[in-house]
Formats: sequence, structure tokens, C-alpha cells
Amino acid sequence: MSGDWEFPEFRPPTRPLRDYAQMVTELEAQGNIQGLLEILEGGYPGATRRAAARALISTAGKPESSAILALLTKETDRGVKVSLVGCLGKSGDEATLPALTNALKDSEPMVRVEAAAALSRFNSETAFKLLVDNLQRKDESDDYLVRQYSADALGKMSDRRAVPALIAVLKDENSLVKAAAATALGELGERTAITALVRARHSDSHLLGADCVECTAIDEALRKLNRKQIP
Repeated sequence: MSGDWEFPEFRPPTRPLRDYAQMVTELEAQGNIQGLLEILEGGYPGATRRAAARALISTAGKPESSAILALLTKETDRGVKVSLVGCLGKSGDEATLPALTNALKDSEPMVRVEAAAALSRFNSETAFKLLVDNLQRKDESDDYLVRQYSADALGKMSDRRAVPALIAVLKDENSLVKAAAATALGELGERTAITALVRARHSDSHLLGADCVECTAIDEALRKLNRKQIP
């Protein structure tokens, strides 16, 4: 699409940003995926391209995954990349798993987080293994976000094979990661996690009125698991 515009009216003119925003809104309402893709290919302002990428999440599907993959491989804007990764997750196209694997290694933390969230949409052994592997990811200081969202994604996948890995994460040094693991264990409904959750909960009293994200998540998980009948 680089040289020939299928829709010449989308060629980037010089106009106020509000006009671009209106154009993206209209394209999304029309379900005009090709027009949104052409905005991403063209020399539009960053805000317009990011808006077009977000609009693709609600309009694009598996048929467009190859075009989105091609855009992602050369994209440099963080906001656009995050939305394109989200599109791939929504597509459910297993051919995109290699790209999502690469996105887990992206230099931008929010791209890595979105990739972990996207993998939760795949009923795939490959996606499951990637998420379990990323529960231990500590290559960068902000990789706690990847661990957190990987735990969250595993809870949504409903695969109880993740329970041992999630129990191990209850010892993570980051409170948000531990809370996500506890929540996931509650969602998976595996009562064998009860002992580990009880041990992970703080034994000392918190300051009056203080919130502890870990203990709140653990208490909720225990409530869910204790409502389950023992087989």
C-alpha cells in the first residue's frame, strides 16, 4: 500500500487534528478497515495513527491479521504497537503467535504487557507455555508488569496445569505480581492451592485502614476456593 492509495481521500493532507479524529471515527463506524490500514501506512500525525490503530481493535479480525503483522514488524510508535498487538490477540490467529512471542521481548514495557494479555485469548499449548515461562521473567526492572499480566492471563485460560507455577509466584518480590497470582488461583478453582495461599498471607496485622493488595487478593481467592466442594 506504500505508493498507491486505494482510497485517495485518505491521503494525508494538512488539516487540523480534530478533522483527522473525525475521519477515524467515521471509518470505525463504517467498519472501513482498509481506510484505517491506509492511515497507518501514511504520513499522518502520531495521534491520528494511534487512534486508527485503536479503532482496528474493534473492527479488524482474523482476515486482517497478515496485514497487521506486516505493520507491526516495522512500527516504531509505542501506542500503535500496543494496539496492533491487541488486534493480533483478538484475531485468535495462531499464525500470529511468533509475532506475539517477539512482542514479549519488546523494549517497550506496555507492548510486552499487551502481548501477555493477548496470549490469554488463544486456546493454544504454545500460548500457555509462553505465559508460564514469563511468570519468571526478570530481564528488565519493569518486567514485573509482564509477570503480573501473565498470571492474570493464566487465570483466564482456565488451565489448571498452571497452578504449580502460580503457587511459586506467590513468593515474588512484587506485591502486584503476587496479587495477580492469588487472583488467578482463585479463578482456576484448584483447592490444592489453599495451603500455599494461607502461607503467603501476611501473618502480622496491618495498620488500621491500610490496604494490602496481596492480602486482599488472597482473601478473595480463599473465599472462592472454600466455596468449592471437596471432590
